[in-house]
Formats: sequence, C-alpha cells, structure tokens
Amino acid sequence: MENFQDIAERMIKDGMALQINTDEALAETVVRLVSNADERKTLSDAAKNMTVSAQASVTKTNSAISDLLSRPTQ
Repeated sequence: MENFQDIAERMIKDGMALQINTDEALAETVVRLVSNADERKTLSDAAKNMTVSAQASVTKTNSAISDLLSRPTQ
C-alpha cells in the first residue's frame, strides 16, 4: 500500500489533487471548487497530463517486454 501513499503525495505536490483533513475543509473546498472554474480546470489538466504520461510509460514498457518475449530462445 505504500505505492498509493507515494502516488497520493505526488498528486498533491504536482497540483492534481487536494488533501482534505476535516469535514469543514471538505465543505469549504467543495464550495470553492463549485464556484471556481479555473481551479477545477487546473486540477483536471494536471491529472490528465499525469494520466497521459503514465500511459506513455506503460506503452513503452509493454513494447519492450513484447520485444523481449518475441526473441527466439537460445
């Protein structure tokens, strides 16, 4: 489960997620996001960029594995 902690910390640090620690903070954040389209867009764009980057990494890794598996055995 440590991987999830690392990912969550990265998402918060890179501006694609918010850490909410209290009920009051959650309520304030919801109100703020509902009324602030720029902040919503910033969060969603950052998350989308991470997703695209991660997808490219997975594609590259899968291609390398496929190349290795397709080589004749010695």
